[in-house]
Amino acid sequence: MANTNTVSIVTSDRARTSQGGWLLRSFARYPMIWVLAGLLVLVTIIYPGFWGIGNLTNILSQNTGLILAAIGMTFVMIAGGFDLSVGAVYAAGAVTYVSLDGVAPAAVAVLIAVAVGFVFGVVNGYLINKVGINPFVATLGTSSAYIGLMTLYAGANVKFSVSEEYSFLGNYKFFGTVPLSNVIGIVAFVIAAIVLAKTTYGRSVYAVGGNREAARLSGISVSLISTSTFVMIGMLAALGGVLVASQLGTAQPNFVGNMTLDAIAVVIIGGTSLIGGEGAMWRTVVGCAILMILNNLFSSLNLEPALQQVFKGAIVIVAVAVDVTARRSKSK
Repeated sequence: MANTNTVSIVTSDRARTSQGGWLLRSFARYPMIWVLAGLLVLVTIIYPGFWGIGNLTNILSQNTGLILAAIGMTFVMIAGGFDLSVGAVYAAGAVTYVSLDGVAPAAVAVLIAVAVGFVFGVVNGYLINKVGINPFVATLGTSSAYIGLMTLYAGANVKFSVSEEYSFLGNYKFFGTVPLSNVIGIVAFVIAAIVLAKTTYGRSVYAVGGNREAARLSGISVSLISTSTFVMIGMLAALGGVLVASQLGTAQPNFVGNMTLDAIAVVIIGGTSLIGGEGAMWRTVVGCAILMILNNLFSSLNLEPALQQVFKGAIVIVAVAVDVTARRSKSK
């Protein structure tokens, strides 16, 4: 009987140890999921109105541009790239769309705006993969150039209200509740997740980011894959600008705001590697959720914009520190 009790105690201790080890491993591997869970508990206590349908749809609507830009940034960063021009391309899409009101049908204006994003993405990809300029330097330069071009183009073309046809895309709600822009963002995330995780193209993106030379030797067109990610983020950022311009009824070349920082931040917060080869779309969903919830909480508390920026910067630094620490522990 004593032996049976001893075995039972040892088994129980092992189970508790195993359970504790699982929790530690889970936290070490997916820290931002735990952060998100804790944040949801906190926001529920501090701001009970957070879970209202109206508030949740507003959060998504207000961050449509960020959601689309973050999708593209995930592909770029997994492929080992970096894009500081995303905010400028986002503004270019918005300005192009609004400026065509009364000139072309809204559907045509959307296509033209996305085409502008396509061209800007091709330029970025060419400078990085053919000319050989560092992604940071290349996209920093093109960001300034794109804003300048849009400023020259816009002139008197920028409007502060758009026609009903042009406002439809950003303001229509299914059943009077679910905004079309929300549906577009969610569908884009799902498609991107499938492409990244389940297709040959997605595997090629990981291969290029993991080891460009090995990817080249295996027959992957490294420059084509890399350039395609810049084209993707260009088109998605421009589409995001279109949706936001449609919502607001206006656009300016300096529409950039914090778009570039936020798009990079959510991808890093989600856990996508800064050096490429690692990441996932679900991680970007987690990063987006954390930043969007924080923004909503800050607004509900009427926190000063300057303090919001401090908190965002601190979160990015912590996320990068976690990424670096995790890599060091893996290499040991």
